[in-house]
Amino acid sequence: MSMHLRQQIIESRVDEIAEQLSISADEAFLRFGHSLIVGRSLHAFDNDDLTEGGQDKQIDVITIEDDGDSADVWILQAKHSPSFESNMLIQMGNGLNWLLERPRAEISRLANTNLRDKIYEYRSVQNNLGPSNLRVHVAFVTTGRTTVLSDEFKEELEGIRNRYSSDVFEFFDAKAYGQDELIALLQAQERQTRRIDERLRIKYDANNPSLIRYYAQGLKGLICSIPAQEIARIVNADTDGSIFDLNIRRFLGSRGAVNKDIQETCTSAENSYEFWFLNNGITIVCDEFDANTDPDDAHIRLENM
Repeated sequence: MSMHLRQQIIESRVDEIAEQLSISADEAFLRFGHSLIVGRSLHAFDNDDLTEGGQDKQIDVITIEDDGDSADVWILQAKHSPSFESNMLIQMGNGLNWLLERPRAEISRLANTNLRDKIYEYRSVQNNLGPSNLRVHVAFVTTGRTTVLSDEFKEELEGIRNRYSSDVFEFFDAKAYGQDELIALLQAQERQTRRIDERLRIKYDANNPSLIRYYAQGLKGLICSIPAQEIARIVNADTDGSIFDLNIRRFLGSRGAVNKDIQETCTSAENSYEFWFLNNGITIVCDEFDANTDPDDAHIRLENM
């Protein structure tokens, strides 16, 4: 794919986001990069994560995903331009110093209250979990080419990596993202956008209320119980992971006490019946659904789930 075509694809997507969300092109590029790198929907962006403004230390966004036992911390600087400027990376390194090292007394004097509050939030997470349970991802994002980074930029990037090594954190990395990396992430995302229609067996008892229907403002919802095997069947058949496209968070595996307890409960022959009572369930959005309450063939048909 040519450099011109990559730029055109990115700019077209940025223009679309700017129009859709009624925001500037610079902010749209920030949202675009954040969505691809963090793995969140554009619509799941939290404005409280924004730290840009006066004295922003060249950090635009700090996103923290805390599961109670470990956390991912995403620190992004996005420039809607084709250049990777070394001086901006140096300033970002200074911003990391404020986030990770400066004493609280100095932080309290920051004029940028958004940055100050995010630093306080980060420090609270670090104190609760310990740095060895933090995965820190630093991203410098532009529309340029990372294949032509200056030697000075490379040296500064490596200096940041060395300063905050994985000896302190569970994981730490600082990475430059340009048009090649953004297009690769976009292509991976678009490969997962195929339509999924399904027919799910449901547990239904005509003599015991086991369905709840809800209607509001032209929308309809249904609460029902589905055998776990049905969910597993769909996930295993969906090799591209399309079923999770609108999931706000990535799958965390069995990390953390909560996830381990969930796995233990749902796989226990003795205690699996408790799973229904101990968990909030799964939310599925779709274009359309119909429930068949025939006791001999109870199922729900979902379009574009």
